[in-house]
Amino acid sequence: MTTTVTWLGMRNGSAAQQRTLGDGLFALAFCVRLFTRQRRQQPCRQTEVKVSTRRQSLTPTDALKTLQGKLWHTTSKSRFEGILKCGSILVNSPENLVPNGERWCTGKGPDGYPCVRHLGGVSLFDFHDFCPDTYDHEYTQSTWRTFVPICSQCGWDSAVWLEIDREKVSDALISGEKLLKTWNEDKLHRHRLMPILEAAHLGDLPISAVARVLLYKQGWAEFKPIDL
Repeated sequence: MTTTVTWLGMRNGSAAQQRTLGDGLFALAFCVRLFTRQRRQQPCRQTEVKVSTRRQSLTPTDALKTLQGKLWHTTSKSRFEGILKCGSILVNSPENLVPNGERWCTGKGPDGYPCVRHLGGVSLFDFHDFCPDTYDHEYTQSTWRTFVPICSQCGWDSAVWLEIDREKVSDALISGEKLLKTWNEDKLHRHRLMPILEAAHLGDLPISAVARVLLYKQGWAEFKPIDL
């Protein structure tokens, strides 16, 4: 069956011309229907999404799940080896173990030493009842994430976290609250302090007070325990 279509410009054309145009349009319509049917029959092709199986580095928030509720001292792998040799975490390590220039905030000399070192103590992180959201809101200038899980400004490729037995050091322990009060009352503001979160052990801290040791290396997704 041939459909005859008359365009405005073909109104005065011959019957043969009109039939030729109609045959062409019919063939075009047939091709469109055939193409559409073939498209419907083709299976849906889904783009393959490759999911990386590479484990992501440990974030401060994830690290906190392990550190939460405990008392810790963090140091580098090489310094930890020095602690093992000495048998204690020293307030003032010998230059051959830890050069003074490599310690935290020593550029200005003794007048600019961190508060805990100024008081003759070993710096500790006390994550007892620690809430990061509340802490971030109250102490906007504090930089606890700089050290967790590894000191981002120290150039370390690994960090060692030593959990301290709170009961074994109770006589020499200054809580974060008391340390902050001393910092304010004695006007020690030139000496850096991480309020509330930073506690202090006055004097050298014996390794016998260490409950466990965790190692973290750049790129790892978790801490790994190591033996004393």
